[in-house]
Amino acid sequence: LKLQFLYLIGGEAMPAMRPSPMTRQRRAGVRGVQRTLFCCLGVFVALFVVALVFEGAAFERMLKRAKAEADLEEEDGTVQVDVRYTNAQYKAFEDDFARWVTHDNEALAPLIAAKKFRKVVEVPRYQESDLSFETFYKEFELKGEPVVIENVPIGGPKWTRERIGKICGDAPVAPLIPTDHAGTDWGNLQAQDKTSVTNFLKTLEDKSRKGSSSPYMHDWPIHKHCPRLLENYTVPKYFVQDYLGGLPVADKGYFTTSTSYPFRTSWPSLFIGENSTGSGLHIDSSHTHFVMHMISGVKEFKFIGRHDRVIAYENRDAGTFYSDLFNPNFTAHPTLALATVHTTKLRDGDLLFIPGGTAHQVVNHSPILSISTNFADASNIDRVLMEMDASFQYGVADSLRKHIDAGAVQTRMDPEPMLFSKLKEQQRRPL
Repeated sequence: LKLQFLYLIGGEAMPAMRPSPMTRQRRAGVRGVQRTLFCCLGVFVALFVVALVFEGAAFERMLKRAKAEADLEEEDGTVQVDVRYTNAQYKAFEDDFARWVTHDNEALAPLIAAKKFRKVVEVPRYQESDLSFETFYKEFELKGEPVVIENVPIGGPKWTRERIGKICGDAPVAPLIPTDHAGTDWGNLQAQDKTSVTNFLKTLEDKSRKGSSSPYMHDWPIHKHCPRLLENYTVPKYFVQDYLGGLPVADKGYFTTSTSYPFRTSWPSLFIGENSTGSGLHIDSSHTHFVMHMISGVKEFKFIGRHDRVIAYENRDAGTFYSDLFNPNFTAHPTLALATVHTTKLRDGDLLFIPGGTAHQVVNHSPILSISTNFADASNIDRVLMEMDASFQYGVADSLRKHIDAGAVQTRMDPEPMLFSKLKEQQRRPL
């Protein structure tokens, strides 16, 4: 400071003083630490921004809403669906579930005392000849309501156990039997060792294994194991506009980047079982719609709507439930009494439509033979995408979105029944 003062009086600039080597080394070290800190801060900020972007994208994928009719535009007999995500849709979806959380618990007491559900509803029935596709689509699919359609033809020769054994006898099957692990095994069923269809059918003739302990052919993929059986099978007009059929056949993992849909060849599927067999309360994959076409026998369904899932003691990790609609335990599962239970019995020629996200349970009241399928169309494609994103099936969801971008999400109001083989050919187009 003294030197600065003297030079200032003399009107001259003070010459620069060269710092000592130790000072220079210390300053260099400080600058190095500063640079490192700034680099770390920059990396942190960059990662934070990237995280926000991905989190925002993930959140946007979750902003799906079941009611596709909110985004419907009708023109020239075609319904098109806008599958954009919106906060308002997601909020409405959450509010639907929250209504049970805030329900007055005092309503439970009389229901539990009477050992009954709040409401039991018979599924409405229509003759196939009286139910147009437009009515089915707008009154049941879009509104998420079940319906039974009577006298729906299956096409081709009559389906019997003998014919199935003759055509598919060497095909593999892993029969299922009931398990005591309610709520942990999907549908309360457990797979047994693989055998042939011929041996399985012989097992059903064993009188010592009749009843609920009898092996059950449940959701057996016909197209995968015995496509010959489907040569003359006719897909009803209500379900020919399935977008999942256009996805690639599964070739690798179920999650992340795989563009293959693991259940692409799972449907139609076959059910063969004895009296008292069935499945526990469960929900089908990816919010797909479910259809059961009864060929022979008597099959009873009980199910609850998606709004009631939150009160039905669901194990979301297993896609099943701890509760039982046929034998409810209201002491262990009290809020189940608040549910509205839909019920119906299917007989020969009946076809049941259950909307996606509906938990259902089944008991067979005789030897049965039936076909089922799951599908996605314009009425539920938004929820299907949401479920796929939530379960990390990003590759499959992206394939579906490409399908959508190409204009596939459109629904004709005048479709016709179609042979399964012809439908598959129509669906084999590049995405």
